[in-house]
Amino acid sequence: TAYEISLGLVGSEMCIRDREYAVLSLLLSGGKHGYQLRDELRSLIGGIWHIAPSRLYLALKRLESRGNIRCDTHPSPKGPPRKTYTLTSSGREEAFRWLLSPVVCPRDLRVEFLAKLCLLRRVAPEGLPQLITAQIAVMERLERELAERDPGCSDPFVARAVRSFRLGQVRAALGWLRELSRRVCEEVMQ
Repeated sequence: TAYEISLGLVGSEMCIRDREYAVLSLLLSGGKHGYQLRDELRSLIGGIWHIAPSRLYLALKRLESRGNIRCDTHPSPKGPPRKTYTLTSSGREEAFRWLLSPVVCPRDLRVEFLAKLCLLRRVAPEGLPQLITAQIAVMERLERELAERDPGCSDPFVARAVRSFRLGQVRAALGWLRELSRRVCEEVMQ
């Protein structure tokens, strides 16, 4: 359940796969070479999520081996030939699936959701309402689960404190998401 994930009882998907999804997402706007990807990632999500160059190139190799991207080599006026990476149709599908999927764990709002928000705004801003609406639904479900479930503490004082803290976090996130949704709608109307 979302409650178990929020407790850390079930792992969230952050890490290698999300780096790969971020790369796929940037390639939605067209082919790029590694330096371009690195610079765009840094400028778009660098304040949220750092992807080291070595991890970027590892992600590119994995994506190519899975058939999500294609790599073409072109001569360069300076230095060695340049590799340009482009999406395949499966890569395009994977990128959109990830971008439009809400995060399940509240702690992933801080990094993964914000990265999706930045990337989606860049490559497909019309998808922002869908992502935010889906994220609100996930957080509302988690709020209901937290309100109904016993926090699992034998000390009633601690149990109330745990429930209150977790509900407070989820409700704060919901307030922020609803405000974000309102701002996105206003922006679309302009």
